[in-house]
Amino acid sequence: MIIWERLELATVLAALNVSPAALLGHGGEARVYALDDRRVVRIGHGRLPPARIARRQKLVEELRSHGAPFELPDVLDAGDIAGRSYTIERRFPGVPVTEMLATIGGRERAVLIEHHLDAAAALGSLHLDPRGWFGELLSDPPPRASTWQQDLVARAARSVQLAPVEFHQLDLAAVASGLPECVRPGFVHLDAFAGNMLAVGSQITAVLDVGATSLVGDPRWTRCRALSTCPPRRSPRLLDRVMSRSR
Repeated sequence: MIIWERLELATVLAALNVSPAALLGHGGEARVYALDDRRVVRIGHGRLPPARIARRQKLVEELRSHGAPFELPDVLDAGDIAGRSYTIERRFPGVPVTEMLATIGGRERAVLIEHHLDAAAALGSLHLDPRGWFGELLSDPPPRASTWQQDLVARAARSVQLAPVEFHQLDLAAVASGLPECVRPGFVHLDAFAGNMLAVGSQITAVLDVGATSLVGDPRWTRCRALSTCPPRRSPRLLDRVMSRSR
């Protein structure tokens, strides 16, 4: 972080009476600190409109309305300090899967990776009311497309604009045309990597950070995304076994 970002964060932590040593983890959207045994505070890197925070909680309630095999974030309170939004949320049991994978090996590690990928697949099975379109769930207004391939092309086009100029000539429609069209739209979590999941032993207890990367799309993409960010030393046999269950 640059100096002014450190000063902002220090101001927020002081206002909330939170020690920097209470840091539990951080990602692209926020840093998470322990408040006590039952609560955490999630401090964003910037300010989010209250309406977006409310939409996120409404989406979580929709996703778990028909049951979920793990916990999902619960916002208890929200506010902003020094230009940064924060939410106070329920604290769940478990340790980030990335931390556990760094300390175990062999069969124990393989089982945890398998359960991580299974949890990613289970996200796509959570309840989501039909939207009639494809695209981001929390943007206001959300970018919408009539087909999954159209959404992928639009999403890739936005990414290409940030890439070196030689990528600007890519035929994105031709690339997307080689991908299967989505016939059963569902929930997609493009940030379902191991750092956003908690585990006790080999069991996934919670999936965190349901936010900007939440889409209506092909649910299989959540597992593909989790697989692409999966820690190294994967077993090809393990990956074959896990992916076979998603077909």
